[in-house]
Amino acid sequence: MLLIILIANPFGITANVDSCDVPVTDTLHTFSKYVYLTWLQISVLLATSLMQESSERKQMNREKRIRKIEPKDRSRIEEMVISSGKFNDVEIETALELVDDALKEGEASGYIFVVLEYRNEHPMLHGYACYGPTPLTQGVYDLYWIVVDPSAQRKGFGRYLLEYVERDVIKRGGRMLLIETSSQETYSATIRFYERNGYQLAARIKNFYRIGDDKLVFSKELT
Repeated sequence: MLLIILIANPFGITANVDSCDVPVTDTLHTFSKYVYLTWLQISVLLATSLMQESSERKQMNREKRIRKIEPKDRSRIEEMVISSGKFNDVEIETALELVDDALKEGEASGYIFVVLEYRNEHPMLHGYACYGPTPLTQGVYDLYWIVVDPSAQRKGFGRYLLEYVERDVIKRGGRMLLIETSSQETYSATIRFYERNGYQLAARIKNFYRIGDDKLVFSKELT
């Protein structure tokens, strides 16, 4: 109402409010000052919160370390794969077979393994990734596994790990990264994670894993 009065009466003619003559311009000035101060307080609080969040993120990033897999990591990788609750016994066995191949043969196995270590008061592995060049292609890589411990999820570890993989693939001359996953509801958060990080659904094979469980292939052009 006050804004309407201002437009219709820009010269400060008094208006009757609750049977009292109140200068419209004075009322608007008081209201505008209140709005401005409220906006200022909110802006300061928001800026402070963002600065604190940025500082915490930088501190967390300084404490993250990605390195090549070592024999001592096998048991912790097994724990993370099992605790994720997404893989059956055969899939868990397959994951560990790849770990054993990589530990024995290195990158000659066709698989590159890296682990994400968080170096706080109690250093511990919080995730790992397995990827490698796609056979019979030029510059295409597959991300076979990316796992983050459930207790460490929603803290940026997954994105940090994925971005490392992308950078490493580029350094190796790669131009595209492919990721395969299941269409089951239990993988919905995983699918959203890939989409948020720029991956697009390139193919869908109906009933690939079992009836009602499609294989989804996501891809991303790396630059």
